[in-house]
Amino acid sequence: MDEEKKIKQFITDNSFWIKLGCAILIIAASWFIGFKMGRAYSEKHMKPKIEIRYEKGDTVKVEVTKPVPYEVVKPVDTANFLIGLIASGVYNELFPGKDTVFVEIPTSTSEDTIAVVNDYNLKRIYNEVFFDNDTTGKLHFRGEVQYNRLRYYEYSFVPVYKTITETKYAVRKFSPFVGAGLSTHPSIIAQGGIFFDEKYGVAVQYNYNWTLRKNDFGALFIYKF
Repeated sequence: MDEEKKIKQFITDNSFWIKLGCAILIIAASWFIGFKMGRAYSEKHMKPKIEIRYEKGDTVKVEVTKPVPYEVVKPVDTANFLIGLIASGVYNELFPGKDTVFVEIPTSTSEDTIAVVNDYNLKRIYNEVFFDNDTTGKLHFRGEVQYNRLRYYEYSFVPVYKTITETKYAVRKFSPFVGAGLSTHPSIIAQGGIFFDEKYGVAVQYNYNWTLRKNDFGALFIYKF
């Protein structure tokens, strides 16, 4: 009986430490089990993550200082052609009975000649951006026209390359966690638990109030946003 009383007295005197030890054991056991289960699950389940990036490449620039025409086409001078047909009598042979009316064609004035020469001497500079976006790149054109000719042109292109990177990371089915803290009662707080699917969690919490010399246990349900 004496031994039994001693054991009961020891439990009564050290109830706080016994309960604290039990709480620590429960928390440690849940953490260890969750760690093992989560690691085993994550090794078998890999979740892909795809990242798309657009990166600029090196600028491609081309300059042509003396462009050569691919083809030169001289239009038919229809007015002089008809005048020649009429003067030679071919028009009357092709279209007998048609009356021919001669209309005097006004000659150009000196003002017209000056305007034509000034327009001929003008230098026209063209500077255009055909497109500029994040997925295709940028195409720029610059050209000069003078004396009825394309005197110079250049273009530059900055390409954009699409890069797709796929990485895989382990999905942890179970993720253990532990925590400890103090409150203003004052109280000591210790908790531990497990997260499921990295979103839902359950935990066991132990509180010991120093002022009241009381302790209690609680259970928590956790949802991670």
